[in-house]
Amino acid sequence: MKKINEEFYSSKIEILEDYLKLHNPNDLSATEISNDLGMDNKKEVIIDVKELLSYDSDMVSFIASHSQDAIRLFEIAINNIVGSSKVEIRFINMPNTYKKPIWKIRSKDVGKFYFFEGYIRRVSEVKHKPRLKVYECPQCGNHITVLQLNGPKAPTKCGCGRKGKFRLISKEVYNFQKVILEEDTSEQGNETEPAKKMVLLKEGLADPFITNKLKLSYKVRVYGSIGEMVINEKDDEYITYIEANNLEFLGDSFSINILSPTCIAKIKDIVESDKDILTNMANSIAPSLHGLYNIKKAIMLSIIGSNHTYENKVLIERGNVHILLIGSPGGGKSAIMQNVNNLIPGSRYASGSTASGVGLVATVQKDELLGGWSLFPGAIPLSNKSIILLDELDKISSEDMGYLNQALDKLEVQVDKAMIHTKLQSDTTVIAAANPKHNLNKDLVDRFDLVFATPNISKGEHSKVLDKIFGRFLSGDNSGRIYSEELIRHYVLYAKTIKPRLTEEAHQYLKEEYTKILDPKGLDEGVFLSNRIVPSIIRLTIAAARSRFSKEATVEDAKTSIGLLKESLMSIDVLKNGVFDAVTYERVVPTKSIGKAELILKMIGELDTGMGAEYNKLESVLKDKGIDEFELDKLLSALSNEGSILIPRTGFYRLL
Repeated sequence: MKKINEEFYSSKIEILEDYLKLHNPNDLSATEISNDLGMDNKKEVIIDVKELLSYDSDMVSFIASHSQDAIRLFEIAINNIVGSSKVEIRFINMPNTYKKPIWKIRSKDVGKFYFFEGYIRRVSEVKHKPRLKVYECPQCGNHITVLQLNGPKAPTKCGCGRKGKFRLISKEVYNFQKVILEEDTSEQGNETEPAKKMVLLKEGLADPFITNKLKLSYKVRVYGSIGEMVINEKDDEYITYIEANNLEFLGDSFSINILSPTCIAKIKDIVESDKDILTNMANSIAPSLHGLYNIKKAIMLSIIGSNHTYENKVLIERGNVHILLIGSPGGGKSAIMQNVNNLIPGSRYASGSTASGVGLVATVQKDELLGGWSLFPGAIPLSNKSIILLDELDKISSEDMGYLNQALDKLEVQVDKAMIHTKLQSDTTVIAAANPKHNLNKDLVDRFDLVFATPNISKGEHSKVLDKIFGRFLSGDNSGRIYSEELIRHYVLYAKTIKPRLTEEAHQYLKEEYTKILDPKGLDEGVFLSNRIVPSIIRLTIAAARSRFSKEATVEDAKTSIGLLKESLMSIDVLKNGVFDAVTYERVVPTKSIGKAELILKMIGELDTGMGAEYNKLESVLKDKGIDEFELDKLLSALSNEGSILIPRTGFYRLL
């Protein structure tokens, strides 16, 4: 840093004194002073930088280039006015020209002051270290104060001539905490891998009031200067970090705060004029993928979601609408999910083939940046208040399904690893995809509000799709998107703020249609039909009302909900010609199929080589005995559900 001359200092102190006198430090609306934070009765003085800009633009530039010197000037000015230097200067409301993307931080930025925005990803415990130490000379009794700036330091010599072995008699400490800040890439699209940076919180920023608000996945704005630390002394290698001066909490991943009044007015006008807004918004998801219109509509309602229901601050019913897509590769599942991931802020894409339950939920690792052991949250808690797109769900082990069950239903997961015992918030909407060849755990499938089997396209439909694609290129419109991605984001953000009330007419309609659909004609003896679909159709109805920006969920919304339920049940062959197949839905062994089930159990026992009986071998043997692939899948699912067999890994079965 270049040396600043005394004349400059004196002139700036005078200017700041005038500024602070004009904006009385006791006037909380201007320069707020609070005793709530900090140590040693230090007062926190908040300086509005935009306000200062209109008074002295040079001082704002000085803050950006010499923040520590600027802070000292404010301290001197305040001391001159009120006779107290025990203050912590906090800057707030900097112009956007001082906003720094984390991924752009380089060595030339060290020492400069910016503000940054991102999500909290890891949080260390609160620690403390000495600011200064006071030693006593055993020979003359002199007290020697040593600042602890760059690691532990002790005096080497006293004024009396004594060298070494001085006695530590006191120290002044400060608290600090470290967090990992992950950049918000929503403006660039989620295709970009987000950059991360360690943030150091000191003094008042490590106060319990602040610490209690440091929640994973919460978005924050950090004001601070770029520092550097050695990571490899041998090769003289350094990394940068952010030393925070102030912290603002901006909310969760999906925050309405980014919408201006003009933007909200524009969205409302569009919703009012577009009488088929839900369909058109839905068809703007993966527009190059033709067909799957009901699936896209269900996913749009999933993104919008419903309201959580609480009783005495305890979650009674979740508002998240979870969707499961089942289909062979190439059916469009992954394309839709990738498109949603790029569309929704804070969302995450994960694959069951590469992520275990640890990777989905959390792991405890030695943390070189934060020090000690840290909890590294997985994709589910990192998607808190947003969406996780989970591909190849069928490849997740049965043991790991338990973590996912908690997240889907309770919106939190309990983590007990190493010395860490905590609950991670997972208010996360799950849109998942799976291969139809492998049976999924029924308890897990029941957590999804709608399950769709993606259809194979017929030759006639394929011809229509080709006509649409060629037509788009001939017209010069290659996007096929009705609404832009930015508009969809803003639409969803506003829709999620609406809390519709279910009307009595909609309630009666849902009740009547539910009874009609799920009337289990020809029900096998012993089949118990649960009512878990009821909360799902209510959630979908509320989400449909939100899609219209309506404060009332009407029969119109209930019809949307019931229509999607029917499409879902028909796609998985549970609703055929208006008849609900309760046996298939509840995954029980039909009375007429008990003999075949016993044969399957016998074959599993004979083909089990120690790792389980392989599905392909079971299919080959049982085909000759009159059990086709479709019936085998249904009976294996039923046997797993009733606890007769275990699935140790995908495609293998063992007797229990």
